[in-house]
Amino acid sequence: ISCPVSERKAAGTKELLGYICFILDLKPIMALMESLRVTKSAEFILADASDNYISGTEHSGELWQSMGGPLTKLKSGATVDGFFCMSNKLSESDFSFYCLIPENEFYSYTDTMKKYVALLLWIHVCIVAAMTVYINRSMSRPIKELLAAIQKVKAGDVIVRARSNDRSEIGNLARNFDEMMDRMNVLREESIQNQ
Repeated sequence: ISCPVSERKAAGTKELLGYICFILDLKPIMALMESLRVTKSAEFILADASDNYISGTEHSGELWQSMGGPLTKLKSGATVDGFFCMSNKLSESDFSFYCLIPENEFYSYTDTMKKYVALLLWIHVCIVAAMTVYINRSMSRPIKELLAAIQKVKAGDVIVRARSNDRSEIGNLARNFDEMMDRMNVLREESIQNQ
């Protein structure tokens, strides 16, 4: 990597003094790029401030040339030549990092995600339906038992009891029904003895 070094002269002119050259070992950068590969055909490109190709994964140089060079005009999330492009300017440097994913691979992952979301949604619907049935049955069972006891009393059975251990309002109503029936039986027996 080279960088021009110039000296400012009067009237806003610059005199080129020379170039500073940096020699970078790209192996760690390449290893990092390979470890970040999101799909099997994704390519990573490292470019400088002037959008010159510096380094990249195996086929990135060919891809860079086929796309006609500079990608700085692309916004992250844009599509170019059948590739979905994600870019990021590296902080505290003039380098840009590009990830190019073939559209067919990118959308195959979104299809997979759609399937997982649909599966999760279906599971949640089943859980909610099961809970609704359970809650409905657990609430309606004591009511049905109490109604059945009332129907038996209406038919003339005076020894019937609702006998509920439920702690809800329906259980309280069933216990009050049982107390009322006990009280009625006591009054009925007293009435028979008085006669």
